[in-house]
Amino acid sequence: MMKRFAKTFPVYLISLFIVAFFGQTARAQDATTGVQGGILCPYSEFTTPLLVTGLQDIDSISLTLTYPAQTLTYEGFGQINGQLQSGFLTVNQVDTTVRIIWHSEAPISISDGTLLSLTFTTGIEAGLIGWDDATCYYRKSDGTSLISTYTGDEISFHPALSVIIEENRKTCAGQCEANIVAFVSGGLMPYEYLWNAGPMTNNGDNGVKENACGGINNLKITDANGCLIDSNYVVSELPATQIEVETLPDTVYLENPLINFSFTENLDIVRWEWDFGDGSPKSRERSPNHKYELKLFPFDADSTKNFYEVKLEAVNNQGCDTLIIVKIIISDVKLFIPNVFTPPTDPNGFFRIAKANTGSSGSEYVPVTYEYQRMELFVLDRWGRKVFEDSNYQNDWDGDNLPDGTYYYKLNTYGYFRNRTYTGAVTIIREK
Repeated sequence: MMKRFAKTFPVYLISLFIVAFFGQTARAQDATTGVQGGILCPYSEFTTPLLVTGLQDIDSISLTLTYPAQTLTYEGFGQINGQLQSGFLTVNQVDTTVRIIWHSEAPISISDGTLLSLTFTTGIEAGLIGWDDATCYYRKSDGTSLISTYTGDEISFHPALSVIIEENRKTCAGQCEANIVAFVSGGLMPYEYLWNAGPMTNNGDNGVKENACGGINNLKITDANGCLIDSNYVVSELPATQIEVETLPDTVYLENPLINFSFTENLDIVRWEWDFGDGSPKSRERSPNHKYELKLFPFDADSTKNFYEVKLEAVNNQGCDTLIIVKIIISDVKLFIPNVFTPPTDPNGFFRIAKANTGSSGSEYVPVTYEYQRMELFVLDRWGRKVFEDSNYQNDWDGDNLPDGTYYYKLNTYGYFRNRTYTGAVTIIREK
């Protein structure tokens, strides 16, 4: 018995040694694949690496990662291991799984590293990211599969941040006068407040921004966990006053530089002020008449300063002001005096003095109205006898009962700064 034991004992020890040796060797070659979870911020970006070990002589990979829809939303992948560049890689989302497929004609080995990374947007409900073992494998170049273990991880969330924003003072359109208060709950104090990347006054559970501008603004609030609310907030604006400036006439004529200014009726307007652009005192009249004391002679129509810039500042009942700027052109009067008219047909039935304009003829007359203080007209027949006279001519001579023929006129124009005289002939042709 002893001899038998003596003979068989070495064989038994050798067998144990072989089993132990090869068993340990097999376990040393097992591959592992894992992801990292943790405590995350709600509604934030989360990236997890796919950590692998023990990948030896593989030419095919198939992995399926699973996750709860309330916990994560897949966004994309990156940080691809350089060895995967030798093959063909696809990463696709299918419902609440991410399917990773790779194959290559050249086998690779990764003893310990990151295969690639996956990026998600987080939700608010805790959950587990794991693997669908039935569709996961690492295949070697000899057609066999590596023995592999797949580990997931839990994801939980810090308390969510929430904010309520109040406007303590509104702002007028185009201005920055609003006062904003952001009240925060949840998360972990202290909070950091940023309004358009600038600091807000930090009062612990609320942040205050003075002189905020109307329109879209960006608000970022970060808590002690590093969790962030990043949102755009629209600061409401009080409406601006809607008015239009009216001028009569619309040109400062050198001969009669008197302009009547007014603005459209608006019951919301409570205060206004005119600046006529010539250095004269400002006016708070509703509809002022202003005479420009022209000091521009000799006048150059091509000058870059051939206008006055008139400003009207109006304030409505909510305290919002509107500035309207209009340019009033300075111009010399150029006349078009007809050489024929045909009474009694209107509009050519009167001897009408008009402003010169391109193509002025007949019905295109723009009669002179505000260009002078007054006009004086004398008309003589061919024998030099005066047949018409008017010291304040209003474009209303219809030829009286004079017979058809040619007559001679003298037109005197009177202005604040100069007078002019025009002479010529006009023919009366009465319709038969």
